[in-house]
This record gives sequence, structure tokens and C-alpha cells, in this order.
Amino acid sequence: MLFDSGVPSLVSWTRALIGDPASAASPQWDDTTEVEIAINRQYLMLREIGRGFGGGTTTKRALDDAVAGQIEYDKPDDLVKLEAVELSGNGANLSTASPSTEIIYCRPWPAEKAYEAYNTEVLTEAGTRCFLQDSKIGIVAPPTAAMVGTNTIRFLYEASTAELTTNDEPELPRPHHDLICMLAAIELKDMRDMDFSSLWVRVYGQHPFDPASRMFQFKSAMQDALAMHEDTIAAQGLISQRGSIDIVSGTARRRRSGSWARDRY
Repeated sequence: MLFDSGVPSLVSWTRALIGDPASAASPQWDDTTEVEIAINRQYLMLREIGRGFGGGTTTKRALDDAVAGQIEYDKPDDLVKLEAVELSGNGANLSTASPSTEIIYCRPWPAEKAYEAYNTEVLTEAGTRCFLQDSKIGIVAPPTAAMVGTNTIRFLYEASTAELTTNDEPELPRPHHDLICMLAAIELKDMRDMDFSSLWVRVYGQHPFDPASRMFQFKSAMQDALAMHEDTIAAQGLISQRGSIDIVSGTARRRRSGSWARDRY
């Protein structure tokens, strides 16, 4: 099932799965307080499955004003991972910058290492490194007077998934949108401790397409997509070797404190 009008279609399909269409004389579930909440909970869960493998986040940019000598700036509320910070070298507004604008690219570093290097004068050139610490993003060495201006700092980061609102389309491949509704329907049925045994036969006829199989297909599709980039991920030291991540079984062999350990997710 492909959805082409966002949340309203997700709600309608979920209601069809639980046998409680909005047109019913006395609907058992409320769209806003129950159905949409269940849909969003399952959607965020599916996005979280892919987050650690680059499939559950959205790359975003945010702007701030540089202050001469100031190291720390407020991080965006939806930041999951800091990718980089860009500084305008001549105080130009980065929201309207021309190709000739001087941009200084700051690479992320651990906060302690960045501060130590700055305090011992290893990092003296403005914008050499950036770091994330608590609710702040740091830049060392800090901006100079020449960089001061409106929107002269640009944060590049991975953002967390926002809940779906009216007419939003899920940030998942369209063939898997029905899985959101299936899982939401199970949650709603479980809330009322209702019989769910005949649901899939009613929806899919003689060949019920159960949610466990759909979840397996979803994870398998992610595994195939991951395989295309696994060599690169392994080269970055995030996994031990090709084949270390098994999305279907929910395990990953990752580097931890200089050794390899198997995680579940």
C-alpha cells in the first residue's frame, strides 16, 4: 500500500486494519489522542532502527552569529550528531553567501581534546576544530573580529526525526509505509486486549501478510542498502569488518574502547 497524502492516509489505513473506520457510527478510537499517537510511535521506532546506519536521520543546517573570542554556541534542539561547522572568514552572511565567500571548515573533535589543544596553544588558527559538549557547540580557536556578523556560523548536523503532522509523508521508502500502519494497529488492538487473529485475513484475503514478515522485509531491505556502503563504514573504523552489522538479527560488531564488542539494538 502506498500513501500519497501523508497522515490522513496513514490514519485511514490504520483504521481499516483495526476494523474501525472514521465513518463508523461510533468509532472506538480517537484520531488525535490514539490513532495518530500510535502511528507516530511506530514511525519513530522504525526510523530509530535505521538511525545508527545512516537511515534514520536527516541532514540539516542551522545558522548563528559569530562573536569574537566566543568559543561556545547553542546547539540546535534536534541535533543528533555534529558533522561540521563552517565559519565565514570575512564576516559575510552565509545564508546569502556568494561562491567567492571565504568559508573555513571546522572538523569535529572530542571536547576534552579540543580544549586541551586550544589551552596549550596547539590550535591557534580560528575555526580549526569544533566539538559538541552538553547543550553547546564549541569552536576552537574561536572566531576573530573579522568573522563577526549576522549568520556567519553554519552548523552541519544530523537531525532527529520529527513526529508526523498533517500531510507529512514518512521519511521511509514508500513500499514500507504500510508497516507503520500494521504496527500501529497492533498497538491499538493491544490497548484494548482485542482479538487480532482474523485481521490479516480480512485485509489481505487468503494470503495474510503478517507484520512480523513485513518487519523482516523492512530490515532485509535496510541490510541490502547497508551492504552498498559497508566497506566505507568499515574503513572509518565504525565496524570491525564487512558483514559485522546484521540488521535482521539486531546485532552489530562495533569498536569500543580499542576492542570489538557485539551490541544489540
